[in-house]
Amino acid sequence: IAQKLTNTSGETKQWGYQANGNWFRDIHWIRGSGAQEFDTLIDPKTSQFNQQPIVDIVQLVASDFYHSMGISPSPADLDAGSGGIEAGQSAMKYEGAWWFPRMVTPEMRDSGTAVDFDVVLMPKQQDENRPHRGWAEGVVMFSTAPTEPAWDLIKFMSGEEGQKIFSAISGRIPNNVDLIDTFWAPTVKENHGLSNTQAFITAFSNGVADVISGLPRTQYWNEVVKPVGWDPLIAGSASAADVLPAVDAGVQKLLDDYWASVS
Repeated sequence: IAQKLTNTSGETKQWGYQANGNWFRDIHWIRGSGAQEFDTLIDPKTSQFNQQPIVDIVQLVASDFYHSMGISPSPADLDAGSGGIEAGQSAMKYEGAWWFPRMVTPEMRDSGTAVDFDVVLMPKQQDENRPHRGWAEGVVMFSTAPTEPAWDLIKFMSGEEGQKIFSAISGRIPNNVDLIDTFWAPTVKENHGLSNTQAFITAFSNGVADVISGLPRTQYWNEVVKPVGWDPLIAGSASAADVLPAVDAGVQKLLDDYWASVS
């Protein structure tokens, strides 16, 4: 479908799918292959990116989409202001509910800049349960904040009224299950034109964590996975079969060093 929707020959280019271009935004594709990057998602000890199902899907989404298939705008296209789905130049993109205000708001409708859209579940891969990358937002307070007022704010933000404000502004799904049907669904339909709200509810019911460990996910990404893996893949200078063994080696060293430091 994405290939049929791609036409980059004209003055205004159109792409079938806008790739996300990083590991933790591609986790849904990886987990859909039936494999995962670590021996366990909580306190992992072994890196296992270099499995054939992961090699195959990462090659596709982090390189082929840009190069051999040509269905996605490149980072250079996006940096130049071309190709984004919010500009109507890509037909599909994997995103969360937080993306809605970039596409349609009442103000954007009034100004003629809205890009109408709807959502569907990700395609079925080897794991037909369609695991989606689960995500939750938290509230961080400075340690120097006055304790009682800080807790009062957190309680308000996580309560019904605070969640309604948060959800109405951001498009995100509230933490209260009852509010999903009674408030969130009708609100995003009105504000953003979304009709298939059930797709998000179903996706979250199959949500999986990326990784929960003593090291932040950003450390794996910044120190190893991005420079060793995704950067050369997106540039088209290496294949997934080339880079993922080196990604495993680098991530494994981070894991080994971490466990040695806490043992």
